[in-house]
Amino acid sequence: MITKPLKAVKRITWCGPYALATISGLTYEEAYRKAKKVLKLESHESIKGMSKYEFSKVAISLQYKKFKWEFVKRSER
Repeated sequence: MITKPLKAVKRITWCGPYALATISGLTYEEAYRKAKKVLKLESHESIKGMSKYEFSKVAISLQYKKFKWEFVKRSER
């Protein structure tokens, strides 16, 4: 007997919360909720992009005190 897979919630995911989840060890949903809380977004608002400042603010709230950006020259990519 073949069973149908469970229905998944179709959702667009964004790179900011995914990157936060990767560096913090949280799941995507946990990182997304934490980012919404730190950035003080309303419940109906969604994260559709994060600036460097916003990303750093959330990363620091996740105990990454020494988080900093490094810029790479175009020729080094």
